[in-house]
Amino acid sequence: MERNGEADVTACRVRWPAMKRILQSFFKRCIRTGNLTVILADGDRIVSGDGSGPALIVTLLDYKAPRELFFHPQMALGELYTDGRLTVSGGSIYDLLDLIGHNLNNLSPPQLGHVQHTLHNVLDRWSRRNSERSEERRVGKECRSR
Repeated sequence: MERNGEADVTACRVRWPAMKRILQSFFKRCIRTGNLTVILADGDRIVSGDGSGPALIVTLLDYKAPRELFFHPQMALGELYTDGRLTVSGGSIYDLLDLIGHNLNNLSPPQLGHVQHTLHNVLDRWSRRNSERSEERRVGKECRSR
């Protein structure tokens, strides 16, 4: 079980640079009013907004959180916050929701939905293919050990 967890984290880190670029573009286009800093699990920061209002800092505490947030923002924001994988400082979760509310007209343009869908399909196929390969290796090792 631990090996699968380690493989999942390693797979996330392999795609990490691409996900960082996607998130930077996403936040800079969507949060234009306000002051938001997102701190990623590796310590990198994404700053967006025009600097007005309270300086909110959102910290994503693991490598899977950005992917979940990007592909399923409606569900992931609340789940990550409740699970303690997303923290808000410089204000409360309500301040973050207020900031998002003020920027709703910038969120989810039609092209973003298409990009999300395409990336989700590509990453899902890649993940399934890797899972099948690791399963084949595991079964092969079990057969040889008998």
